[in-house]
Amino acid sequence: MKIKIIHNPFTVETAFWVNDELTQDSIFDSYSSRRFQEWIENFFTDLEYVFNFREFEIEFRGIPTDCEDMRQAVEQANQQGFNVQISLDPVAGAEERLQQVAELYQEAESSELMGNALRENPNVRADLQEAIHDKNFDVFVVATMSSGKSTVINAMLGCELLPALNEATTATIAKIMDNDQMPLGEFKVWRSDADGQSIDGTQMIRFSGERGTAEQAKNLLADWNRDKTTHTIYIEGKIGGIQERENVCLVVSDTPGPNNSQDNDHALATQRHLKDTKKNPLILYVLNAQQLGINDDQRLLQDIAEIMKEGGKQSKDRFIFVLNKADVFDPEKGEHIEGVVARAKVYLENIVKSLIIQSIQSRYKEQLVVELSKTN
Repeated sequence: MKIKIIHNPFTVETAFWVNDELTQDSIFDSYSSRRFQEWIENFFTDLEYVFNFREFEIEFRGIPTDCEDMRQAVEQANQQGFNVQISLDPVAGAEERLQQVAELYQEAESSELMGNALRENPNVRADLQEAIHDKNFDVFVVATMSSGKSTVINAMLGCELLPALNEATTATIAKIMDNDQMPLGEFKVWRSDADGQSIDGTQMIRFSGERGTAEQAKNLLADWNRDKTTHTIYIEGKIGGIQERENVCLVVSDTPGPNNSQDNDHALATQRHLKDTKKNPLILYVLNAQQLGINDDQRLLQDIAEIMKEGGKQSKDRFIFVLNKADVFDPEKGEHIEGVVARAKVYLENIVKSLIIQSIQSRYKEQLVVELSKTN
């Protein structure tokens, strides 16, 4: 059986042809408006169930990363006894398309007609230049109190960078910028007040090397975090757990929860990031697996559900839900992680539709990081 697949990740649309005929069979229709990674894992077992067949010729067109996922899915299927032949047709990915847009903009700026039009509309010109040249990929970490946000971010960074303080007493924003040119475990840090003014200049901190340097670094950030004059802490360094990309700079923003007791401005800041249709930051929503259903979560989730409803497919892709503290459940007591994730999904889908959810054990990973650092 010959199956042709064209997947567009930018519009989240997939078209299928079976033996050269475009099809809307129920199995394919269920895939057509879903993200590729949501269905590819079980794709071949689903095909076998519907067609009672294990031999397929697959022709797939998509961006390079999706082609690689398809290749791995075919390899896994063949290991399970399928006979799948594959032909991949990779198309330009996001980075290549952005480069093409930048070249088109330069061409437009150099032409007399378009150049004059851009110069006569400085706001439009500024927005275009920012959209083309801004390499920052913004990730905004959202959570209510005691969800373990700092622990999650530390696990992402590969070191205990952020103070794991009681979030009810934390009123400081942290912006973490990836710089692949810096040594792993070494960071530039500085802070500003509510007016954006630098307080005491840039300092270097290290989480590797001589004994005691990591403790000094943590103490410095903890002191800044407690200082009421500190509004934002800036941290620049290599984020080891992130794949390096030439044209992308990851910026992770960690703010106190919207239910923070010290500063109502943080609730407004959270709303601004959630509704930001200009930069469209990725929203990483951290949930406490032990406290699903608390009122603060429900209020914030209802806001997110409304934003996702208004923003369409692009908005839905911005939100990823992380179920933290998944390691506290005891399988010997019948508390299996699969059941915890299933309950979390049911809870969330009563409020938010078309979600992505991932369970994590950040404290365990963070402990591994600590133990490994002791051996260096």
